[in-house]
Amino acid sequence: MRFLILAAQGDTGATRVHAALQARHGPDAVVLASGEALALAPLWAHRLKPTGAMDTDLRLADGTRLPSSDIAVVLNRLRFVALPHWAAARPVDRDYATMEMHALLLSWLASLPCPVLNPPSARGLAGAERPLAEWLLLAGEAGLPARAYHGTTKPAGQGVFLEPVAPVPPCRVLVAGDAVVGNALALLPPDGAERCRRLAQRSGCPLLECLFAPAASGGSTTDWRFCGANLLPDLADTAALSAVVALLEERAARGTAG
Repeated sequence: MRFLILAAQGDTGATRVHAALQARHGPDAVVLASGEALALAPLWAHRLKPTGAMDTDLRLADGTRLPSSDIAVVLNRLRFVALPHWAAARPVDRDYATMEMHALLLSWLASLPCPVLNPPSARGLAGAERPLAEWLLLAGEAGLPARAYHGTTKPAGQGVFLEPVAPVPPCRVLVAGDAVVGNALALLPPDGAERCRRLAQRSGCPLLECLFAPAASGGSTTDWRFCGANLLPDLADTAALSAVVALLEERAARGTAG
């Protein structure tokens, strides 16, 4: 059984997880594949079995075989489809091919019997792509202090108001299943970790980085605001990387989707 990491070329967060898993489980236990590698794979066999379950046999150009039954867990950081071999095609043909490949990847990821982190959505291959307003709403529903957001289409005040925050690098909290790590935890209410977990659950993203920044006029811990979310954290922090690796190992050992 293998760990499968799906990511765009040059994704440093995926590279870090790949290296960490290889060090712990050996090079043959981990596969890192880009969107281009999936698009250029010489074999895709995606079938509906009589039982109603899906079965997929995939062979990459380097000879790596990835049948559904051989994948223990997927770290999914693939947000879009790349088709380099269609670059010279007419835009209408290239767009059609891209949509077909997107549909294949979406069906494949959704049909895998193993856990997929983050699971695909109709709004994105690696989880729902949400506008900032929706993330702020979800954060507020989860109990996190969030930036105020107000929009109106009335002629007298048409536009959007977004509460200003101080121009400093945001502090971060990474949710990885039940684990919550990051330098923003000390700035949140005592139950801030549980509120971040709640946001991850509401968003359907077991791996979620939450960003926080102080209100422009604030100074105390109560003045810190949720200001955004990231589905693809760089995992440069050792604690964050360890939390992701531990979650992948735990889900692989569990052996069922979810």
